[in-house]
Amino acid sequence: MTTLTDRLPRWPTPAETARTLVFGVVPGTLLVPASGGPGTPHAIAGGPDDIVLKARPYTGASSNEIVLLVEESGEPANRLRTTVTDSRHQDAAAFLDLLDVPPVRTDLPRARLCVAGWVEPLGKEEQRKAALDAATSRPAGELLTVGHGASLYRLHPAELSLTRSDGTYDVAVEEFRDAEPDPVYENEQEITGHLQQHHYDDLTQWAMARLNRDDRRTLREVTITGIDRYGLDLACVTARGCQHSRISFAAPVSDEDALGDALQELRRCPCEPPA
Repeated sequence: MTTLTDRLPRWPTPAETARTLVFGVVPGTLLVPASGGPGTPHAIAGGPDDIVLKARPYTGASSNEIVLLVEESGEPANRLRTTVTDSRHQDAAAFLDLLDVPPVRTDLPRARLCVAGWVEPLGKEEQRKAALDAATSRPAGELLTVGHGASLYRLHPAELSLTRSDGTYDVAVEEFRDAEPDPVYENEQEITGHLQQHHYDDLTQWAMARLNRDDRRTLREVTITGIDRYGLDLACVTARGCQHSRISFAAPVSDEDALGDALQELRRCPCEPPA
């Protein structure tokens, strides 16, 4: 049996992170350039005549297509509807900007995803079907507002650019569609808050297993800064400052029930700290 200290750190792939961010949890900013011309994910800064508004992305269970939930009120929403339904602007270029904010240090984004593609309108029946498809993946009350104050648009991705602390990645569209969203992302804040408040001894034990002898002696504070299907992240304050540790699960978790089993396995893990 491998110990906690034997496990190599593992994180979500860029495609998995991108897929998670368009799962309906994170609100985004949609930009449609006034020129209606092509662009890249890095051209999202926009100009004074561009359409900029809030949009929440969802992905369908059967189609894996991205749909954008947009509130119908306001001048930008009116301009968006006019632009994408105008026959002269079919396949209007669009950019979707999404920020992943961690449960701790909410002033710092953990990742940024920029999706460049083309946005198209959907008819009433298409919107209803797309809302049902999205709700099959992730039931959300906001989807009930489609046709009653909100509309769905389809976003066809051409390029996806993901920036994380470990670098910037160009995510292939097919790889993005094949990836699965993280099953614990939606409730990450509640899960980490529970662990921090009620399982601090466990967090300390796991941190001790990843620190050297000198740092273990001066460990002052442990904070869980994130969790996903592959493991959890800890910030450890010692005499040498703040250090970050990755605690990996024995296997990726498929849902929150499996997450409970993975955490119980960590508690049973014979992870004696290294000398």
